[in-house]
Amino acid sequence: WDASVANTPDPDPDRYFRLNRLVNDVIRARPRIQYLVLPELALPRRWFNRLAHKLSHNGISLIAGLEYLHHQPTKKKDLAALAGIATGFVANQVRASLVTDVLGYRTHMVYVQEKERPAPAEEVDLHRLAGKLLKPKKQPKKYVIQHGQMRFGVLICSELTNIDFRQP
Repeated sequence: WDASVANTPDPDPDRYFRLNRLVNDVIRARPRIQYLVLPELALPRRWFNRLAHKLSHNGISLIAGLEYLHHQPTKKKDLAALAGIATGFVANQVRASLVTDVLGYRTHMVYVQEKERPAPAEEVDLHRLAGKLLKPKKQPKKYVIQHGQMRFGVLICSELTNIDFRQP
């Protein structure tokens, strides 16, 4: 987590191999697994597409929280928000790679959702460790996703405590 916040290389050289071993175990599992769900901030962004493709080729959808996306202000009001209090922004995203045959062959479609506000401790730690503020790249929208017979919504961390996101 600290490496992701600071936008520095992952200090664990074996992490990718352990994750790949997990994915291979999921593919081999019986009964067959339909969804692999990984928690908030679980995957480096650069690994998502490869793992999603490998899993989707085997009929498995992937829902995973990605490590922070570091970005700089693009509007004057964002520059003013940073003035003297932060060095930039991070976005906290979940991607869902959902297996489908809607095009007449098996493929996967990717859905991206962003966290609107940080958890209180997350906000403090982002600022303390790296001088960052959590700010979505795009205005987040919450959807109920229908995937085959399954319907689900994606809430990230402290969003579970916001009743506005859980009411019908």
